[in-house]
Amino acid sequence: MVRASVAQLILFIAALSVSTLFVGVIVTETGLYAQSVEEEGERETAAIDAEIEIINDPEAKAVYNETDETVTVYVKNVGGGTLRPDDLEVVLNGELATVAETDVIGGEPWRRNLVLAVTLDHPIEGGKNRALVRIDGSRDLLSFRYAGSLDWSTDGDWSAGTHERTVSDGIGDRDADTVRLGYDAGDSGLVAYWPLDEDSGDTAFDATGANDGRHVNDPTPGQTGLVGTTAYDFDHTQNQHVNVSHSDSLEMSTDDRVSVSTWIKLDEGWGDTVDDAMAIVQKSDASYNLQLVPSSTSPEVQFAIHDGTEYHFATVTLPDDHEGRWVHVSGRFEADTEFSVSADGQTGTADPPSNVRATDDHPLGIGDNIDDSASNRSFAGDIDEVRLFDRALTDDELSDEYLTATNGSHITDWRTTTGDMRADSLQLENVSATLDGENVTAYVESDTTGDGTADEVSDPVALTESSEVYAVEGITADNDRFRLRLEFETGSVTRTPVVSRIELTQE
Repeated sequence: MVRASVAQLILFIAALSVSTLFVGVIVTETGLYAQSVEEEGERETAAIDAEIEIINDPEAKAVYNETDETVTVYVKNVGGGTLRPDDLEVVLNGELATVAETDVIGGEPWRRNLVLAVTLDHPIEGGKNRALVRIDGSRDLLSFRYAGSLDWSTDGDWSAGTHERTVSDGIGDRDADTVRLGYDAGDSGLVAYWPLDEDSGDTAFDATGANDGRHVNDPTPGQTGLVGTTAYDFDHTQNQHVNVSHSDSLEMSTDDRVSVSTWIKLDEGWGDTVDDAMAIVQKSDASYNLQLVPSSTSPEVQFAIHDGTEYHFATVTLPDDHEGRWVHVSGRFEADTEFSVSADGQTGTADPPSNVRATDDHPLGIGDNIDDSASNRSFAGDIDEVRLFDRALTDDELSDEYLTATNGSHITDWRTTTGDMRADSLQLENVSATLDGENVTAYVESDTTGDGTADEVSDPVALTESSEVYAVEGITADNDRFRLRLEFETGSVTRTPVVSRIELTQE
């Protein structure tokens, strides 16, 4: 059930029980509007007649159900006789509303001092609404404002926000109507991105759309990969790899700048079967090449640049425990400016050459050096999330490439209700999240000045996978403009929490 708040314009009366309820209030689930937005002395209690009163019943939990488009009104019999619920009529916003259900609280018949819950099959709009209740010549009138709720659940809702190491798209194994940890296919300077999320077939699709790769010797897709996606496994002894045909977009010699980012999981004992440098991502021997150099003591990740005359290398040692687990590796180069290689955030640098040699029509290899003159230098293990940029990433951007499998955040767009929501009654509900043992913390941010910045931020709300309703605390001012900030954390690079829906409502 979707619960949305209503705010009474004429009267707000403090009410503790059915027997002490008063005139003129429609309420939400826990008597939200027990305190007036008007001054104390401006309250009115003018029942139109003596037979019935529209009352506030916090125990009965009146709601406006947005899903079913029903309104529940509570009417108290204050006359001397018994009334028939079937005789009651409600005119809502000038239209006779269909009474879907009536229930005498405390049991029939509807005697004096008993309250009748009247459920109306009638939608209401945001803003001011009016309900006229009448029976046997008696009637009572209520004016109220429906503030509504704020819901984030569609691909448009999530994509409209700001992502930091999170995504809302339908690329690979991901769903567009969710938010989760992951890599953005729209990053600046990204010329190719192979998520390697295929489970079958013989094509490694480029998420940027221009440079699909062809399987060679049947690498095995569908392996457990990064942040809830799949990866490819490559058998070194079978020379398995992906061949990406040459294109100008993969040729980095024009501006002499390039960055490569990917994740690798090496087979245990890989160094015993590999005699030469082992390619990860390579544009032939005579261009740029991210590769591994085996060693019995300290194997290295190496980023090689050929300037047309000689090779230049930046190297960094692999972590001691690298076998059998995912390691992030990257290389970057900008002529005469930057030359480095990283493994799990540890960086090695070297003096940058002045250019990258043009490679003519050499293809790009994922998991192998496809240069015809090279020996078998294919990969031994798994590769995932291969990303190629035509620029040198900054230190912060390289850090983001590594930390994407650890944490990230998403800030939604600002949403505005048709009326102020009560700060002391905000809540999150209808939350749909798959945590997979990981964590999502939600914050509600309020823009009271309308300048697009958060003036108030709620206390953290730790989401669960249950159908829980979460009280939102820490917001002090009633307001009509809110957004959500979601913080994602995972203790395993292969998992990510996923959020598909959150609704901001009132009690």
